[in-house]
Amino acid sequence: VLPFGTLGVNLLGSFIMGSLFAYFMYTNVLSVHMKSFLTTGLLGALTTYSTFAMESFLLIQGGSLLLAGLNITLNVFGTIFMASGGYYLIQSIFKS
Repeated sequence: VLPFGTLGVNLLGSFIMGSLFAYFMYTNVLSVHMKSFLTTGLLGALTTYSTFAMESFLLIQGGSLLLAGLNITLNVFGTIFMASGGYYLIQSIFKS
């Protein structure tokens, strides 16, 4: 079974990360330390790269190569897609 929980938080966290980075470009509401806390601290704790790595390894070890490949592909490319989606969504809001 594909580990949807880990994939979900990684995708959501990446979308929020992209959104925050775009938001921070247009506002000076928060200090540099608070920005770091929200992105690296809070979202870094939410997203679960080590869990993703272990789940992928266990899928490979269990012979589920197709599921492992799908998990790796969705986590790597899905998170990049979601981060850029969040970034461009917030950027479009501020530019309009």
